[in-house]
Amino acid sequence: EVVFSSPTEGETDVALAGTVRIQFSRGLDAASLADRIRVSYVGGPPPGASSPALEFSYSYDAANRAVEIRLTRPPEPFRTLRVDLLEGVRTFDGAPVRPWMLMYSVGG
Repeated sequence: EVVFSSPTEGETDVALAGTVRIQFSRGLDAASLADRIRVSYVGGPPPGASSPALEFSYSYDAANRAVEIRLTRPPEPFRTLRVDLLEGVRTFDGAPVRPWMLMYSVGG
């Protein structure tokens, strides 16, 4: 299970260039993360704006049992983002990890 995240659930005014760090109680099977992380905006774009797709990269630090997610480019200011860990993520010994979600807002 997730034991820590930075930013935290509901946090506001998060730096645009920040990363998301998710720490787990047990080690993960890093290969099971492929295609099971999603980052998106919550809600539609502000009036007159278009929302580009949120592209990201991630890495898994086995020593700290943590996933770090970095957006390829900064998100739009003053928006709420959602990070999802989808079904199918597994621990190092094959146990399933419950799907998990984080929402936070970035500043400007």
